[in-house]
Amino acid sequence: MFYFRMSFKSLLTALLLMLLSFSSSAREYSLDELIGLGIRNNKEIKSLKEDTEYYRGKYIEAASAYYLPYMNADFMAGGPVANHKKEVNRVTDASNFGYMGIDSTFGYLIKSSIDFLYPIYTFGKLGNLKDAANSGLLASESNLKAKELDIAIQISQAYYSIILFNDILNVLSEGEKRLIDARKKLKELLDREEGNVTEKDLYKLDYYSSELYFRISETKKGLSLAKSAINTLCGINDEIDTRDKELAIKDIENINLKEYTELSIDHRYEVKAIRNLKKSLEYLSQAQKRAYFPDIFVGGGLRFSHSNFDFDESNPWIRDDFNYFGFAIGLGARLSLDIGAKYGKDIQAYAQFMKYQYLEEALISGIELQTKKLYEEYIEAKNNYETYSKGEKAAKKWLTTETMNYNIGLGDTKGLIDSLVAYAQAGIIKNKSAYDMKIKKITLDFYAGKMKMNNQ
Repeated sequence: MFYFRMSFKSLLTALLLMLLSFSSSAREYSLDELIGLGIRNNKEIKSLKEDTEYYRGKYIEAASAYYLPYMNADFMAGGPVANHKKEVNRVTDASNFGYMGIDSTFGYLIKSSIDFLYPIYTFGKLGNLKDAANSGLLASESNLKAKELDIAIQISQAYYSIILFNDILNVLSEGEKRLIDARKKLKELLDREEGNVTEKDLYKLDYYSSELYFRISETKKGLSLAKSAINTLCGINDEIDTRDKELAIKDIENINLKEYTELSIDHRYEVKAIRNLKKSLEYLSQAQKRAYFPDIFVGGGLRFSHSNFDFDESNPWIRDDFNYFGFAIGLGARLSLDIGAKYGKDIQAYAQFMKYQYLEEALISGIELQTKKLYEEYIEAKNNYETYSKGEKAAKKWLTTETMNYNIGLGDTKGLIDSLVAYAQAGIIKNKSAYDMKIKKITLDFYAGKMKMNNQ
């Protein structure tokens, strides 16, 4: 019995350790998965989605005014209603509430009215307002897409930053291992008083080791921040790991600057947004110019009232407010004569249109400059990657030679440290260049419409 209890406890402990190891392990995500999470969960995107719904409501409001008539309906039912007698015999009816002429019985009243107005010609005003609202909706949708694209690029930067920092940690860890081995060998040589080494060489190794550990600490901090950025951008709270494990560039693509510039101007959502907004203001300006003309409409109404008492009046000039029915329809025109206010609004609308015309031109100039900058940075990163890929191989051979000489007591500490520094620096710059190439290319492809988000 004692053996069974011990076995059960051991099994339970093992299961708990397994669960803890599973819960603490990082979850792997692909870049597309993280971008999809960011677009669904990001708070800024959710805020802009509400903006889009707001402008959708404005469009529905304007479209309703264009397609549907204005209608207003009132309905009332209640009681009691006294039977009012207009002809009262003061002698025979004196017992019925004195001389007020009110019967002792009560009834009900139903009353209703309907008014409608339908514009049949407004000189294009309602059509302009509808089109302005539709363009405003399209502009808000483009702003939403622009923010989604911005979030996708930020997630891409954080995603590949995780890979970059892991690669740098691998390079630094290899340097750390070689330093440990070198220090061990140096200590042996000093103890045996062999080789061309002194205590000063030991101090050099220890100093360089402190520099190396500082770089490792800084890299781990960057890795932690990159993972936190992913969690924040994607609206999750996971221990993140990337499905891609390296930044190696297999095929280096050539980029046509002119093609990417033209595609960026055509596909950037910021340009689409400002063009739709400008179009909306143009429609509003046209509506203001047509405000000097009248609105021609068809209007009418229906009036109905009924009570269970019959209020027949002997005087034809007295209206019975409890029992009647009437209907009328007619053609009308309406024009407000506030010419000064209309002229002021006309000037305002045109000024707003011209403002966004200049903003569009400035935006296009900025896109051309931004595309040029991304292109130049991509070319620079490409050249650095190719250069330091060769440099890394050369530095590795140098380091191998210095290590072999050091192990047999023929090398010197300075040569070993210099080769270690060169190898680590070449590896870091090569990986950083690979990161820059990927991010610049992804950004250019997103802006040019060559790379789509997974919700498109």
